[in-house]
Amino acid sequence: MRFYNREKELARLTEIATISEESAHLAVITGRRRVGKTELVRKFAEGRDDFLYFFVSKKKPRVLLDEFRDLLATRVPLLASASFGSFDDFFHALFEITKERPLFIVFDEFQNFQQVDPAVFSTLQDL
Repeated sequence: MRFYNREKELARLTEIATISEESAHLAVITGRRRVGKTELVRKFAEGRDDFLYFFVSKKKPRVLLDEFRDLLATRVPLLASASFGSFDDFFHALFEITKERPLFIVFDEFQNFQQVDPAVFSTLQDL
């Protein structure tokens, strides 16, 4: 997808990144299908080494957890041999890692957790 006229949105993400150096922030990007939300996030991530992108596909929880573990292990190699028994375990580990090292974390198609494991919403609310 081509990237057009998103300077304001990139500037806003950069602003959020700056204030996130002091404390954690959550940004939600919504919009119609096929308008470039994912491309906006990818453009923002270019050249950053503090960025993790997770795509929430409609797969079995075990398969998705293994994929997420492998992606997370690119930043924390010790996790390469870890086994997350649940998304609760995964998010606990993710939150612990971000205490030590701030990261920009994207969950693309977040709403797919509804089909994969609806408990994710409660888990995140608890954390």
